[in-house]
Amino acid sequence: MKKIISLFLAILIACSVFSIGCVAFADNGICAECRKRNGMPETHKYISENCYIYYHHNLDAAKDDFGKITVDFIISGKKELVIPATINGEEISKLSSSAFDDNGISETETLTISEGITSVDSFIGKSLKTVYLPASLEYLYDGAFSSCKNLENIIVSSENKNYKTKSGVLFDKKMDVLFAYPANKKSQKYTIPNTITALRSKSFYHADNLKEIVIPASLKSFGFSWETPVNVFVYANSIEKFTVSKSNKKFSAKDGVLFNKNKTVLYAYPCAKSNKSYTIPKTVNRLISNSFTKCKNLKNLKITKNTKRMDFCNFKNCKIKNVYYSGSKNDWKKIYFIDSANEKVAYSQTVTGYTLNKLLKSAKIHYNATI
Repeated sequence: MKKIISLFLAILIACSVFSIGCVAFADNGICAECRKRNGMPETHKYISENCYIYYHHNLDAAKDDFGKITVDFIISGKKELVIPATINGEEISKLSSSAFDDNGISETETLTISEGITSVDSFIGKSLKTVYLPASLEYLYDGAFSSCKNLENIIVSSENKNYKTKSGVLFDKKMDVLFAYPANKKSQKYTIPNTITALRSKSFYHADNLKEIVIPASLKSFGFSWETPVNVFVYANSIEKFTVSKSNKKFSAKDGVLFNKNKTVLYAYPCAKSNKSYTIPKTVNRLISNSFTKCKNLKNLKITKNTKRMDFCNFKNCKIKNVYYSGSKNDWKKIYFIDSANEKVAYSQTVTGYTLNKLLKSAKIHYNATI
């Protein structure tokens, strides 16, 4: 206990001397956060009036097979922050999923990852606007930027062999895969390059300035094979329409809504589409997860009895008041709502987890409706 108190006081003194945000450190529970993650770190290093870098108190435990350190937590009050590749002679290879936190780098606007660091799990920083990635970077976790709501620009070294950026958007080196669209990029319309075959999970999270996304003929998949495309577009709160190239063999759009090619699966209804009423086409038999999430204007939904399956979280944060269903009450009860474990759950059954179709269930259901 004495060690913890001594360490805490030492850090507060250092913060006051070098002005690296000691108020944020003292008031926002950084120590508690560190304790939650790995226990209170006994090892901390101070880097050129720049930041504190925490790693496992057992230095050997912090190292990978090549003797390089994984960093667990970073604290800085600097607007421009450079993460070094070495710390007192020890090389850093990885920044873990807990390395960046709003409490730790709440004031940082420009973040540079130094040459030599090869892996970053995720970035969290409410003020982050620009991130610079080095040539040495080999791995970024999918959705690494999904919590950076003010991010405007991602810049990758031209010598990086795995990633590249174009107009601030992050791609793989071959321009086959789109990894991340900066959430606060100012464009209202984005045309996905016609070489892109896949969009990675959460690649458009919180892209609230976008009103239209244009999907090229080349696009074949969203996220990994077990993920759904709404993991890509969910929480892009200003989208009014999707446009899909007529030459695309996998996807299509009608009235701005995104479907598979033959319109048997509805993938995404635009969050900001202005219509108060919508009729799901008779061809549709499945609604993919989150397909209507945060559709703030939609009040009335018409569904035919051809729709047999609704995946989890379909109607999260919706305000649907009336559902007009062409089948009977018994037909409605036969619809399967899929839970987070991808198991079929009867409509009438109480479901644990985050199915969040309850917002549809709470609407008034009009059975045997003419559609």
